[in-house]
Amino acid sequence: MADRTLRQAALRKRARLSQDQRMSDSAKIARRLMEHLREADTIALYLADENEVDLRPLLPLLWETKRIAVPVCAAKGAMCMSELTEDAPLVKNRYGIEEPATLKLLPASVFDVIVVPIVAFDANGHRLGHGMGYYDRYLVHTTACKIGVAFDCQQVAQIDARPHDVAMDLILTPSAVYDFRNPAGTR
Repeated sequence: MADRTLRQAALRKRARLSQDQRMSDSAKIARRLMEHLREADTIALYLADENEVDLRPLLPLLWETKRIAVPVCAAKGAMCMSELTEDAPLVKNRYGIEEPATLKLLPASVFDVIVVPIVAFDANGHRLGHGMGYYDRYLVHTTACKIGVAFDCQQVAQIDARPHDVAMDLILTPSAVYDFRNPAGTR
């Protein structure tokens, strides 16, 4: 199935989740995620847009001991990460996604973990985003653990990965942890 068709179907399924279900499932994913952030010092998260997994409730907990950054969409399809502090004012970018108003850019090399939003994923660690390639272009510059987060309904049978697509090390859903670093897979 073509990426566009998979993406549209996954977005429709995600949009059909009730607000209560999204909040409940986001909390389950956040609990799973915390287990994988214990040893990390510098973490890249994202600020949820539309119906994405919402990890904002984790921010106060993480700010106590971690350095947090979020994506900033730069010119010509490039993405960078800017530190996010508790008191940082946010503005909406051209896509309507919040990002820090004042940028404090961090190099890709400092991240221990990068949490990636997912539109669709398969059991091989491949993901589809919104189709603009921001994350794929960014992730090739880091050795950080790449953790994708998604609702169960976003899983598809297969994504035909292309050479430029960056696979996830882990994908977390409300009901499973898919670990692609371990040959045993799902737990």
